[in-house]
Amino acid sequence: MHQEQKLQKILAILILVLVPTFILKEYKNLTLIKREQGFKQAHIIDYEFTANKEKHFVFSLEHQKCDEKMEGVLAGIFSQEYQNYQIFYFYESCCEKELQDVKNYIATQKKKERVTYIKKEKEKNKYAQMAPLCKKTDVIVDMNFSDCFINSEVLTRICCEYQDPDVWLTYCNYEVDDKKSKTYLEPLINRKLKDLDIKKDSWMKAHMRTFYAGLIHEIQDNPNDSAAEKAFIFSVLKIGRWHVKFISDELTIYHQN
Repeated sequence: MHQEQKLQKILAILILVLVPTFILKEYKNLTLIKREQGFKQAHIIDYEFTANKEKHFVFSLEHQKCDEKMEGVLAGIFSQEYQNYQIFYFYESCCEKELQDVKNYIATQKKKERVTYIKKEKEKNKYAQMAPLCKKTDVIVDMNFSDCFINSEVLTRICCEYQDPDVWLTYCNYEVDDKKSKTYLEPLINRKLKDLDIKKDSWMKAHMRTFYAGLIHEIQDNPNDSAAEKAFIFSVLKIGRWHVKFISDELTIYHQN
């Protein structure tokens, strides 16, 4: 009887040791399989665009008639402690006269060398226009024109997230100024293509998204017209969905009025 109890104890110990080990191994295998499935939409993406530790940010801004809001957005960018960035400022031909006020503001801030003005083409969305102007290692910052950075350390924070080579995209929460309220977006975890929803996903609801420019070169079957910009951003998520970093902190403030 004593020998039988001894054998039972040994068997129990083996189960306690081997079962967790087996589960962990299977989990890792499943994770690898999911990642491989994630790349089936396009060819395997080159990881070289994640190599640089010093990230260069490229802002995608569109001119709006409300100059005060645009100045607020620009002021927030200019105030950043992290200074490795460039701004692509898109405008339409009908706004060329209004654009001069923004150019004057930028000149007074002594930031003319930071801004590249690009006239929007009707047959192309702005990301298609940006693609040949960006290196794959550049990090594109896509912001709502009614938002501005919450402090001067936002780019530093985002740069830290991109030190992880597994991070290819980020999005964050935002504050609403007049309501003094905060948003609570959800992280995207283990999402299959069939689970993604262009109307519901937090990635699409976010007021600021960032992603490697290398990803926009991977989008092949997407129309170029300006009406397709939302679909273009959704395609970026489809390709990089296993590499999305959700930043739960509020990094921008949304000005409703």
